[in-house]
Amino acid sequence: MALSILALGIKRFFVWAVLVPLSVKQKRISSGLFKTIPHPAYIGEILIIFGVFLASGKAYLAAAFIFIIALFPISIYFEENELNQRV
Repeated sequence: MALSILALGIKRFFVWAVLVPLSVKQKRISSGLFKTIPHPAYIGEILIIFGVFLASGKAYLAAAFIFIIALFPISIYFEENELNQRV
């Protein structure tokens, strides 16, 4: 989390740039953590769900993991398109 705050800045990390977009210069962050992992929140969610599944062995968590693995690439695709249009 600290690496994300350093790379994004306080206003972007705490969503101020989304709530009041004119108050923050819009730019695409591709330095720091975001240089190697462009979507760290998605990676974190995948790892958390997979870890909870391994610890519990519940079938519904395996289904959630498969659903997220299928859904995130679609979300990333649309997010990347939006970011590319802004810059």
